[in-house]
Formats: sequence, structure tokens, C-alpha cells
Amino acid sequence: QRGIAGAPKDAVEALAHEEVLKTSNRIQVEAQRASKLHAQKTIERHTLSDQRLAERLKARTTVKNSRCLHECSAFASLNEASVKQIVDVMEYSTVNVGETLCQEGDVADKMFVIVSGACRVSVGNNHIAELKEFDVFGESALFPDESGVRVRSATVTAAAIAAGNLSKEAGRAVRLLVLQKADLDALVASGVMNPECVQQLSVVAEWRRLQNKRRAAGTTATTLNTKAFAGEKGEAEVRPNTE
Repeated sequence: QRGIAGAPKDAVEALAHEEVLKTSNRIQVEAQRASKLHAQKTIERHTLSDQRLAERLKARTTVKNSRCLHECSAFASLNEASVKQIVDVMEYSTVNVGETLCQEGDVADKMFVIVSGACRVSVGNNHIAELKEFDVFGESALFPDESGVRVRSATVTAAAIAAGNLSKEAGRAVRLLVLQKADLDALVASGVMNPECVQQLSVVAEWRRLQNKRRAAGTTATTLNTKAFAGEKGEAEVRPNTE
């Protein structure tokens, strides 16, 4: 018997069978390659996830050991366990030099702790402060003003460490822990942040808004020291701008 174009039927069937085998083999090879690539990407994702987890845990431990929240007037009334709970719900983040962490006038929805690196603070076109490792900022803006709006009173930008600083952190991205407003609300509702702490946060918020209004009106100094802006424990100070 003869098949297509007069070729023997057995030969046609043999060619068709060979094509089927080639196609099947190609599909298997492509499937194996895709499976291998998927497995590799899965391993890479897991590795990256493990690295981020390790970095987050390390950052939290570093902040706890620094006791920087204890030194922040807004959190000074909290006990050790409460401070640890606050740190444990914070997210880990890194930003490159020049990136803006918060913009003056924008709605405020988070506070920050600098784990390593430095930040520059400005109001309008005026540079008012430099923030460094373990400084806390943004906490006061999480509470609304008299109009019921939570807005940033200043712009904070990730900055390069001074050229004279030859530490291993120079030139690296700024590492931070971030507390979201929703998590802050949950901490308040659970009682982790006691009424005294909440009241102090609102006092700090009002003080900063007043200072920024005065600066905008030109009735106060335009440069704050780091402690004043970062809300460290003790009475906030304002120093003349000597630049």
C-alpha cells in the first residue's frame, strides 16, 4: 500500500512517528528547562526573603539595644515590654541617598527610626536639621492638628554621610524601621501605648506645628538642633542659624 505522494504507507507512518517523538522530546526538554528556571527563581526569592528577614530582625535588635525610643520624649513613659512590642511591629526599609522619605504638606501615615545612615530635614527652602543613626522622626505628624488633618510639617530626605566620616556606613543606603499609622492605632487600642504616651505624642505634634508656623512667618530661628527635631528626651532647643 502507498500513502502520501506514492510513498509506502509504512514509511509515512515511520516518518510521522519520528516527528511525534521529536516533538515529544522537544516538549520534555522545554518543560525541564522551564522547571529548572522556576526552581532557580524560587530559590532566589526564598534566599532574598530570608536575607530581608535576617536584616529586619537585626535592625529591630539594634534599635532595641540602642534604647532610642526610651530617649524619645514621646515614648519615655513606656516600659521595656511596651517599647519592644512597638519595635516588633515595625517594618524594615532601605532608601538610597537623595530619596524623599516624607514630603512637607503630604498626609502623614508613618513614623521612622534611622537604623543607619543620615537624613536632611527642610521646611520650604530652608535646611533646618540633620538626623543621624537612632534618631526618631515623623511620630508627631501621626496625630491630627486642630482641623483634624495629619500632615507632614517638614521634608526629610536620605542624605550622604559627611565626607569626613570614614565609617563603613559612608555612601550606603539609609536603613530604617517604619511604624505605619494603622499599626500605631492598633498599639493604642491594645493599651501597649498608654494614655500618657499618646498625650505626649500629641504635645510634641502641637509643638512642632507651632515652631513650623513661626519659621514660616520668620519669627523664630530657621535651624533646629537634631534633638529638637528628632524629639529626644529633654526640653527641645532652638539654636540660631549660623550658616
